[in-house]
Amino acid sequence: MTDAPNVATYNKSGTIKIGADNYTKGVDSFALVPTTPTAQHTDIGGGVQSVVGIPTWVCQMSFAQDWASEGSLSQKSIEWAGQTKTIEFTPQTGAEVVTVEVVFQPSQIGGAAGGVNKATLNLGVNEQPDFGA
Repeated sequence: MTDAPNVATYNKSGTIKIGADNYTKGVDSFALVPTTPTAQHTDIGGGVQSVVGIPTWVCQMSFAQDWASEGSLSQKSIEWAGQTKTIEFTPQTGAEVVTVEVVFQPSQIGGAAGGVNKATLNLGVNEQPDFGA
């Protein structure tokens, strides 16, 4: 039996590109989250079959709001609302690039006083993530 490697990663070296632009410095959290439909069927003889469907994905991205810098993700999220964009996510140095197509939504504007204003987007992903693109 082979021992499968599993080297834990500390989230500090990932990258986020949307189109040709690098948004790594503003993004503090990025996750691709699947929802997989499941069902069970019990036949007349008492057998149980589990059925697993094709997952749908959501891109969860949190970033620092920046309304002063031209081309910031804050500004672009409003400009791109309703548009399909390609995101390339590299979870850590040396890892494969994961590519997804998302439909953009506008981000939050503003927040609480006394801290960094952040925005979180939950973007629908078209198709399945592409690994190693």
